Amino acid sequence: FTQNGTGTSSLAGDITTTDNNISFLRAVTLTGPVAMTIGAGGGNITFSSAVDATTAAAETLSLTAGTGNITFSGLVGSTTTLGAVTIVSAADVTTNGLRAASFTQTAGTGTTTINTGAFSTTPQGMATTASDGVVINNDAITVNDSIHTTGGGVVTLTTDNGLLTMAADGDVFADGAVELTGSTGIKTAGNITTTNDDVTFKSATTLTGNVVIETGTGAGTVAFNSTLDGTTAATETLEITAGTGNITFTGLVGATRTLGAVRVNNAQNVTVNGLRAASFIQTTGTGATTINTGAFASTPQGMATTAYAGVSIQNASITVNDSIDTVGSGRVTLNATDATTGILTLAADGDIGADGAVQLTGAAGIENASDITTTNDNVTFVSATTLMGAVDINT
Repeated sequence: FTQNGTGTSSLAGDITTTDNNISFLRAVTLTGPVAMTIGAGGGNITFSSAVDATTAAAETLSLTAGTGNITFSGLVGSTTTLGAVTIVSAADVTTNGLRAASFTQTAGTGTTTINTGAFSTTPQGMATTASDGVVINNDAITVNDSIHTTGGGVVTLTTDNGLLTMAADGDVFADGAVELTGSTGIKTAGNITTTNDDVTFKSATTLTGNVVIETGTGAGTVAFNSTLDGTTAATETLEITAGTGNITFTGLVGATRTLGAVRVNNAQNVTVNGLRAASFIQTTGTGATTINTGAFASTPQGMATTAYAGVSIQNASITVNDSIDTVGSGRVTLNATDATTGILTLAADGDIGADGAVQLTGAAGIENASDITTTNDNVTFVSATTLMGAVDINT
């Protein structure tokens, strides 16, 4: 099936072929719900020009291409936003600027690519208005330009047999939860912003550029469920603002490539299970920051930094269950701020080996069983301190 007339085509009828291509060479306007189906053997579905709806976010488009490709060469929803766009099956899916009520791809055997559009206003990548948001499943996914959702729209990107790649321009602005899964890993340089909604990296993640994650002032959590690495040692930075939400690094951070500066602007509970970075700074918090033992191939196993900023943590309470090590003149400043719960706890394995000054503060006291070593630098216990075991301090 090929459409090649002059002017815009109005379409409200379904199209079915037996493993043959469907091509629209001119602009298309949907005047009703449309479904296009190609047999399991596959044929390509191609829109070479613009695709628009008649009523904003009303007319739907469902595409089943089997093993064929689906390509939107022109803008989708530039004049009038489409209703729900659904990809039932395809190999490669390519968009070059799409606006719809939602975009859902349930299955695929190739790569889904979100490219930059040429809309007269931003956003330029993919934007949706309904709660279904953007949900994509394919072997691989590449996000070259932004994803925006409103109306409570979620963003769920899942690869079954390849990488999830998010370029520097592939930022996500979501009015719902963001969940990212890459069967062979996630590579990201894109920022993520939500409106008090969770952000979850379910797979091993590599930062390919500086990344900022903001979940708002409410209870949006940020979770890295697997490992997190940089691309170039001590270069790619990570900044997280989680409001009253928690931040959890379940897997090792910096095991393969040390991260650059890691900064937590605010959060409730922050949990680290082995982290290596240029520095680690937490400026404020309303819960507990906990440094646990990692499973690195070599020591140290807790938290280790390489830059002058070292380790500086401020939260209501702080627990150090494994070592803090700094080089590069890195300081260690730990400040538990809550007058009632603000205990700074240093366990027996929570030794500090610092290449800079060490300053320890607990608004409700310090409980210490750890040794502290510096390279001719001061060690200061600002608050009342209770020894919970034998302690050796060597400056």
